[in-house]
Amino acid sequence: MAEKRHVFEEKLTKGEDIDEDVLLESFKRNENNSLRILLGLYKGQYFKLFMAVLLFAVKHTPVWVLPIATANIILVMSKGNSTSQKLYKKNDENSKKSADRKSLKTA
Repeated sequence: MAEKRHVFEEKLTKGEDIDEDVLLESFKRNENNSLRILLGLYKGQYFKLFMAVLLFAVKHTPVWVLPIATANIILVMSKGNSTSQKLYKKNDENSKKSADRKSLKTA
């Protein structure tokens, strides 16, 4: 058993393919602790694990921020302060002007 553990750790640090039996043995040893299983699978490759977590966080940051930004936009527009009313009226006036220009061209 100790020999299998040594082979498992040696192959992990070298980045070689690992036998299924060795992986199952590692899983059985740490069956109640999922973090230890994960760290055991990444033994010797902690930098890659750290980079994967970091890049995952960077990739998903916009998804985490989007609901907050959307809520703030809705909040500003629903409060009815003068800035949001001016923006809304300006956009509404521009769309009416462009509609009037189109109707004059077709007439």
